[in-house]
Amino acid sequence: MAKKRLVVGNWKMYIEKPEEARQFALTLRRKVRGLSGVDVYVAPPFPFIADVAKVLESSPVRVGAQTCSPYTDGQHTGEITAAMIKNVGGLFSIVGHSERRQEGDTNEIVRIELERAIAANLTPILCIGEEERKKDGEHFAIIEEQLSTAIKDLPKNMLRKLIVAYEPVWAIGKS
Repeated sequence: MAKKRLVVGNWKMYIEKPEEARQFALTLRRKVRGLSGVDVYVAPPFPFIADVAKVLESSPVRVGAQTCSPYTDGQHTGEITAAMIKNVGGLFSIVGHSERRQEGDTNEIVRIELERAIAANLTPILCIGEEERKKDGEHFAIIEEQLSTAIKDLPKNMLRKLIVAYEPVWAIGKS
């Protein structure tokens, strides 16, 4: 049996208006009709998750979040919990994205975010990758550390839905 391919579109902050997000989702919905062998996930900015999820609810496209908070509640201005994402229709959360790591998310924070996503019954997409091009083989130590820290002490049954994405910083672009 051939494995399906997975395409994840992280919208970042390129769409700013709710009507643009809905229109993009409608276009995507049309374009994926009849597409086989590929799972399509989209991660719009937080304010648009509910609208996009509604537009795509009966389509094969899965909607989720660009990140989730390591916190579950409390006084953390601007943070969005995994439960909040789930409650507005999100089905997954990207954790450990290289841009977030550059902003200060440590391997330990990424591990906690992974736990939070799993606890909220979101499919976690764990991003791993080095910050700059390395000589042959040097990148393996970096991604091994990122991966081993993220899944440390997690029960194997919690990792069944885990998706691991290799995305080094130097490979990120807008296309």
